[in-house]
Amino acid sequence: MVAERPVAGETPGATVRGVAVGAVLCLLVFALSAVALEVPSLKARVNDLADLLPAGNEVALESRLAGIEASTGVQVAVLTVPSLEGEDLEDFTLRVAETWKLGQAEEDNGALLFFARDDRKMRLEVGYGLEPTLTDALSRRILDEVIRPRFQQGDFPGGIEAGVEAIGAVVGGNVEALPPPPPRESERDAYPILLFILLYAADLARSLLARRGFLGWVAVFAFAALLGFGVHQFFNLSRAILAVVVALVLLIPLRFFLVRTVGPTLGSWGSRGRRSGCTGLLWGPPIIGGGGRSSSRGGGGFSGGGGSFGGGGASSGW
Repeated sequence: MVAERPVAGETPGATVRGVAVGAVLCLLVFALSAVALEVPSLKARVNDLADLLPAGNEVALESRLAGIEASTGVQVAVLTVPSLEGEDLEDFTLRVAETWKLGQAEEDNGALLFFARDDRKMRLEVGYGLEPTLTDALSRRILDEVIRPRFQQGDFPGGIEAGVEAIGAVVGGNVEALPPPPPRESERDAYPILLFILLYAADLARSLLARRGFLGWVAVFAFAALLGFGVHQFFNLSRAILAVVVALVLLIPLRFFLVRTVGPTLGSWGSRGRRSGCTGLLWGPPIIGGGGRSSSRGGGGFSGGGGSFGGGGASSGW
């Protein structure tokens, strides 16, 4: 019998190394998934895992949340945890809300009020159907103007209860119940300066995008990355990624158009010796964003109604 000759370039050692590398990669993926912060089971409307609420306040808050659901149909739950353990705030709260399925399936009218004690972070996650009522701006006001002042004074029960009352007022149609926004005279004084900076930045962006060669492409990806970073400061990671993709879809064809029609310029002075001025705003691309959705399961004495979430709401800290 003639022994089979090994395939050229293939050795037993290479096969063993390939199997070992595959095993290591599988173990790495498993380890990364194992360290993710586990979504707790939904046992009630109030899930105080960080012990921020005395027993009496927790019972009263549970009753208040049940009353909000009975009168408005909006299903609100509260979750406190000791720490995020390195998890991204927006990603974790979205995962919790989708796992618990807060809100009615037909209405998507659920909301999650979340607090991470040691991280000093909080978020109000809002379901799809509730976003037109409990807007991102109103959610931020509830966190910053209602809850944060009480938390900074160490009054955690009072802050959570006041936040729930504010949510109930807004979904019940009584936005006037929120405290008036604080005066911002210093910010209004800065508006003219900010407008000038934005006009110049828009003109500079148009000029950089019109540059031929490597510099123009660097500008395209730099502007898209800056947009994604800015969106991530106010929304979640999925919206930031979507904003980057949309920016690239708009900026790449815009760059080709500018290179053909405007030619290479830099700053406010074109290479043809003329000042471009603020008319560069006419070349500015629109910027939009969006969100994603997922699903899982929940359990316990209180259960969600099947609502869906897409990253609406607001985040803050204290």
